This record gives sequence, structure tokens and C-alpha cells, in this order.
Amino acid sequence: MIIRKKNMKNCQSRWKLRFKKKLLSLIQQGKDVVIDFSFWGKENRNFYKELIRKAGAETELVYMKASKELLQKKNSIKEIRS
Repeated sequence: MIIRKKNMKNCQSRWKLRFKKKLLSLIQQGKDVVIDFSFWGKENRNFYKELIRKAGAETELVYMKASKELLQKKNSIKEIRS
């Protein structure tokens, strides 16, 4: 799929809305949910942490230490895929 720059914000907004709806639906069903966005900043983590808390669920941040080499390799793979 090709997304033009002028449509990028609109696509991101629609994706975020769909993601939030699905996340909240799973929480309401009592399901466990794992969100794995490796390079999220504190602002995004706090946003979803609060969203999840307001939905009546608990959050847990799992930090997995990785070497600089592994992170660089992971970034390279992501760049190739996009």
C-alpha cells in the first residue's frame, strides 16, 4: 500500500482510532492484551496506560534489555520492510 504524504495524518488518525476501539473491545471482553511497540516514547505509553486504566484494566510495562547491535539490526529490518 502506498500512502502519500498529504494523506499520512488522516491514515494515522484512522489507524489510531481503530486500534483504540479494538483494544477497548478486547478489554471489555476480559481478554489479556499485549501491545508491543518497541520504540514508543513515554508520552504514548502514558496515553495508553491511562486509556487502559480508565477501561478498568491494569497495565504492566515489561522492559527487555537488548544490546545496541540487536537494536540496530531490528531497526534495519524494519526499514527494509517499510
